[in-house]
Amino acid sequence: MIKSIIGGAAAAALLSGPAGAAVPAPRPQSFAWVVSPTDTGCRVELELVGRSGGITPVSLISDGQLVSLRFFKDDLPARAFLPIRIDKARFSNLMLRGDGAAGELVLSEETESAMRKGGTLGVAWLSEEPLTASLAGSEQGLSDLRVCGAQTAGRHRERAAAEQA
Repeated sequence: MIKSIIGGAAAAALLSGPAGAAVPAPRPQSFAWVVSPTDTGCRVELELVGRSGGITPVSLISDGQLVSLRFFKDDLPARAFLPIRIDKARFSNLMLRGDGAAGELVLSEETESAMRKGGTLGVAWLSEEPLTASLAGSEQGLSDLRVCGAQTAGRHRERAAAEQA
């Protein structure tokens, strides 16, 4: 009895051909990190998406020394220590309020390192629902952001020094 069950299963597997064979899961596509120069550094635009499908735009910015997450939210305190999640692990960072509703989360080296290796960025406090974004391509993207930021900030300092001379 057992031999006939095993034989039947083997025959079914052979007859099903490649369609029934185990297919490896597709690898997630790498997100294209578009690094854009600004007057004093560089930035990458990201879209955080909520469960409802709502999109909240944020920017990663760098002057070559620091990487920050820039966002807009009403009623921000002057300073706060706020968490973000990378692959569900919590990383708290210093948030500084800018002009109006602008805020900037200064990312620690630990947070940046986790972002380079991580798959998903999560922010729960920026809107009424938790927001996420893919970090696919972040290892190269963050490296490019820092290099661009350092070069652009260096040129900005040179221009400012030349104008004062």
